[in-house]
Amino acid sequence: MLVNRSPSPDIYFRPEYLRVSETLGDGKTVALVCNCDSLRVLCPLMVRREPRVSDAFTPYGYGGLLLLSSAPATSEGVFRILECIRQWCNSERLVCCVLRMHPLLADRFCLSGLNNANFIVRKHGETIALDLTQWNTIHQRIATLKKGRISDLSSARKSLSAIIVDELDGVREYLPIFRDIYEQTMQRLQASAFYRFPKSYYAGLVEKMGIHLMLALARFQNRFVGGSLFFYDSKFLHYHLSGTTMEGLKLKAPTLLVNQAADWARTRGCQWLHLGGGNHFKDGLYNFKASFGGAVFPYTYVTIIADHRRYNTLIERAEAIWPYVPN
Repeated sequence: MLVNRSPSPDIYFRPEYLRVSETLGDGKTVALVCNCDSLRVLCPLMVRREPRVSDAFTPYGYGGLLLLSSAPATSEGVFRILECIRQWCNSERLVCCVLRMHPLLADRFCLSGLNNANFIVRKHGETIALDLTQWNTIHQRIATLKKGRISDLSSARKSLSAIIVDELDGVREYLPIFRDIYEQTMQRLQASAFYRFPKSYYAGLVEKMGIHLMLALARFQNRFVGGSLFFYDSKFLHYHLSGTTMEGLKLKAPTLLVNQAADWARTRGCQWLHLGGGNHFKDGLYNFKASFGGAVFPYTYVTIIADHRRYNTLIERAEAIWPYVPN
């Protein structure tokens, strides 16, 4: 498999994840393999064909470009790879292609200085990742925790127990419990439809990605009060979805779940726990993740424009759709 041959294999580039992404109804997935001399890159994409727009983009999550070769990616090489993708868009009559670059892998590509009429490179935000070698063995916790987070972890341990579910049968059994907690959380927060997922999505996760799923659940007495769903591969554990009851929030369940997940991941040989970012720049969710003391990584979008006339028309519409919404 191509992903296994990469220096940095990750779940977001695997066909299993692409197949699950199709259940969200945003389009059909394809995987481009681009070659430029000694540079070889994998680019998984979702292709959307609707009456009002035809385009391509990285599926929900973090992907973009995955280096398949051992050769370093020079600025010239990356430029030529992006040009290959632009030519493919032209051949498919697509307006543009938007790459959501993987924050932990984006430094493999030289993106600075690439902005021109055909390629727009912009920072979309920041994400947080925990170096799993930074572990406090005496206190069994993430070594970089901020003072307040240490206090919350101590409090959570007094009243909560955590379980880790990483075998397929267990995930299948406990995923409905997690989904109920997550949906209740989204309802309480009045979250938009973007953060809601159909039952087919969860079914697809189990059927197609079971060996890459891990659930962390927090229990108080005889009831579950929090849960987090993670994706993992050989190097990275990704924080995907999380939910907590009001009782779980008071008992500091989210802190306990992240700490337990970090411990599980490091014992499996993962290098990083990627927590992600916030819904908006440095909002409450971002600040919660930053309080674990991880490293900050830029989250970059690359927009490859194939048809400038149609692209500009879509941007100028009064009710523009993503990714044609200004700013």
